[in-house]
Amino acid sequence: MAEQSVSANDKMTNVDKELYPEMYYLMNADECDVQFVIDGQTVPSVKLLMCMKSEVFRAMFSGNWRESGGNDDEETDDKDSKIEIRDTTPAAFKVMIGFIYTEHLMFSDDNKDFEHIRDVLKLADRYQLKRLMTSIGKHLKSILTLDTIELIGRLAFDYQLDKLIARLNIFIDQNFKQLMAKPETELNAINTAVNNLVFEKLLPYYRSFHTMVEFAPPKRDNSNLFYRFQINGQKYNPCAL
Repeated sequence: MAEQSVSANDKMTNVDKELYPEMYYLMNADECDVQFVIDGQTVPSVKLLMCMKSEVFRAMFSGNWRESGGNDDEETDDKDSKIEIRDTTPAAFKVMIGFIYTEHLMFSDDNKDFEHIRDVLKLADRYQLKRLMTSIGKHLKSILTLDTIELIGRLAFDYQLDKLIARLNIFIDQNFKQLMAKPETELNAINTAVNNLVFEKLLPYYRSFHTMVEFAPPKRDNSNLFYRFQINGQKYNPCAL
């Protein structure tokens, strides 16, 4: 977890402050009017900027947040202008804050720390930061490989990243033979992660060889891609055809 914090701080430090003058205010407690506390770490920010970028933050700072029930993941201390943020990490929150200030995603180009990426996606979803979600989707597209498709597929469908899902569809078409060569358990896991997209690609192959195919699509969280096709009453293994 420490490496994540260092990485996030390094990315903030390396951003061109002439290109992004807002960076003067980022993590500068003297220029900020609110402090977020995550796992004991303090992240200062500017309320006005947060309100401009997120309706959720606008509601939080409206004065009606606690009165209306607020959010179980936040606890506000009006006296000290401190807000405790739960169920996330300091590194993920800093990435979100950095994007709010600059519209710049503070990931390294080859970042494959999927736990960290999910943490940032979860924050983007919680605070309705659609552009941050789109930016993360673009990053995930850039690191999509046969080795990462399962984890990226889960993120794409969990957070309904439509453009990433479209890219997964194309990727499966382009790499169909390589996917079919994977071990059964691994292919089943990939199919589950991508919401049966592999299963849907298999169906035309069966229909091109057999006049009658009876099938039941596997459920996403309890799938077994194999031995689910029945052709003229006979069960078949897709990789055996």
